[in-house]
Amino acid sequence: MSKPYAKPSLLEQFGLKPDPNKLEHSQSGGNRLTKVYTTGGHPMDSSQKGFPVYHRRIGNPFPLVALAIGTSLMIIAPILLGVRGLTQLNIFMAIGLPLGCVGNFIASMFAYAEGNTFTATLGSVFGGLLGGLSIAFLPWTGIQAAYIGKAASLEEGILDLYKALSLLFFCAMIPVFLVFLASFKTAMPIAGGALMIVIAVILQGTNYLHYPMLELQKGCGALFFIVGIVLWYLAVAIMNQEEGVPVVSLNSCSLSMFLLPKLMSSPARLCAASARRLIALNVPHLAFFIISSPLSFLFPLPPLLSSLCAI
Repeated sequence: MSKPYAKPSLLEQFGLKPDPNKLEHSQSGGNRLTKVYTTGGHPMDSSQKGFPVYHRRIGNPFPLVALAIGTSLMIIAPILLGVRGLTQLNIFMAIGLPLGCVGNFIASMFAYAEGNTFTATLGSVFGGLLGGLSIAFLPWTGIQAAYIGKAASLEEGILDLYKALSLLFFCAMIPVFLVFLASFKTAMPIAGGALMIVIAVILQGTNYLHYPMLELQKGCGALFFIVGIVLWYLAVAIMNQEEGVPVVSLNSCSLSMFLLPKLMSSPARLCAASARRLIALNVPHLAFFIISSPLSFLFPLPPLLSSLCAI
C-alpha cells in the first residue's frame, strides 16, 4: 500500500534531502509495478498502463535554474577579468537570451505549478535580470544609440552608457538581495551564491559609475566565476541524486549541503582502498579544477588564479 502524498519541504524539493514521495516498486510475475499517490490525491499505478493518470508529479526545475544562472555568469566572468584580451560583453547575448532568460522563465513556470515559491521567484528574477542585460546590447532596441549617438563625442557617449548600466546593476542588486534574505533556510551554496552575486553587482555598478575602476571589475568577474562553478556543481549533484546515483554529504560545515556523487567502479579497475582515498581528497578543490579544465581553451588558468588572489 502506497502512503498518501506528503508536501515536500524546500530542501526536499531541491533534492538535497530524500524525496518523501519516492515511487514504491514491487515485483509481480517478473513485472515491475509502481504505485504512488500524486499531488491531487489520485493513485498512479503502472499495473494498468492504459489507465489515465491525473496530477502527475512535475520534475524538479531547480537544476535548470542553477544551470541557466551559472552558465550566464560564467560567460560574463572571463570578460570582466579581461582574459585573452576580451572586453566587450556583447557575446553574452548568445547565452543570456536563450538560456539565462527563456530557460529561467520556463523553469519558474513549472516551479510555480509545483508549489516551489522560492525556486519560482529565483528563476523569474534572474530570468528578467539576465534577459534585460542582454536586451541592452541588442542594436535594434536603440538603448546604446540613445546614449552614444546623441553625445558630443564617442568617449562621452560611452561614459553616459556606462552610467546608465550602473543604474541597471544597482537596481538588480535589490531583488537579488531580497532573494538572499529568503534563502537562509535553503542550502549554504544557494545563500552564499546569492550573497556573492549581491556583492558582485555592487562592484560592477560602482565600476560603471566611476569608470574605469578595473579592480572592482575583476572582483565582480571573480565572484561570478565562483558562483557559476558552485551552481554547476549543485545542479549536477541534484540531477544525479534524482537518477538514483548514490550521494554523500561533505563533512565540512560550510559545505554541508553540497552533494557529491560516490565514486563507483568495478573491483578490477579500482580497489576499495583507492576509492576511499579518492573520496577523502579535498573535494572542493578537486571539483574546481575538474570543472574549470574544459574552460582552459578560453584563458590560461594561472593568470586567472593570480587575478583571484590579487583582489
